[in-house]
Amino acid sequence: PTDDDHTKNEEVIYDSMPERIMIPKRAYTVTYNANGGTVERTKDIVTYNFVGYYSNGVQYFNSDGTSSRKWDIAEDITLTGKWSGGTVSFPTATRPGYKLVGWYDSNENKVENGSQVTKNLSLTAKWEAIDVNYKVKHYKENIDGSYASPAIETFTAKTATTVTPGVKTYTGFTSPAVQSAVVDGSGTTVIEY
Repeated sequence: PTDDDHTKNEEVIYDSMPERIMIPKRAYTVTYNANGGTVERTKDIVTYNFVGYYSNGVQYFNSDGTSSRKWDIAEDITLTGKWSGGTVSFPTATRPGYKLVGWYDSNENKVENGSQVTKNLSLTAKWEAIDVNYKVKHYKENIDGSYASPAIETFTAKTATTVTPGVKTYTGFTSPAVQSAVVDGSGTTVIEY
């Protein structure tokens, strides 16, 4: 067989039984799209290990392509290749403020870690926003124009949501306009009044 796609049946006819056969290759490429996150690698080559050729549970060729038995069969037989391995092991993916839900193929099917790969795959990470902290600082001006240390409040919201915290009111002072901000997944969002 010369085709790299070993999912197809291929008939090979020999005039006499060979002592050694070509070992077919079976490997697929898996690419990773971190979708806004980071990933430790963007591509894997998933390989299968050839175990041998069998017919009705009897091995005829070893994994190295050598014949495993004396040929005593006069009629035609069909040999089926057996393989081991071929499983995907996902890289570590991270995105501040998000939890990885999983890796999905182009048809939106979730692919599980350790699944057998039977074709080239492009996988995309799906993320779910998690709760992160953000801070609101309330400044109060002193009579001399300086500012006292701010009163700091800490709140929690989902990453990428817009928040509009209230303004503290101080007797005899004019309150600033209310502000909105989008919460950063890193937890560094600060709104100052």
